[in-house]
Amino acid sequence: MSTDHGRLDGKIAIVTGGTQGLGATIARLFAERGAEGIVICGRNEAKGKAKAAEISAATGTRIVYVKADLGKVEDAQHVVRACDETFGRVDALVNAAAIT
Repeated sequence: MSTDHGRLDGKIAIVTGGTQGLGATIARLFAERGAEGIVICGRNEAKGKAKAAEISAATGTRIVYVKADLGKVEDAQHVVRACDETFGRVDALVNAAAIT
């Protein structure tokens, strides 16, 4: 029986809404489970940068914040492009963004 159940070793993920609430919890869980890199996005730049630094410091995973309003198609495209440019690929996408 495998002991690596639930591991995300080496994976690259985008977690929308990753600056707070459920999205931030998901991003941290991905980092704790071995993700190599994570892009989080949200509208509040200060909150986003702080959350990225917090998760990265706690887990050692590279977390990149991208400012985005996902109500704008261009912003959503920018998030994916930033992930691809930073990490070279996207292995997983979690859409946890919501209206607050």
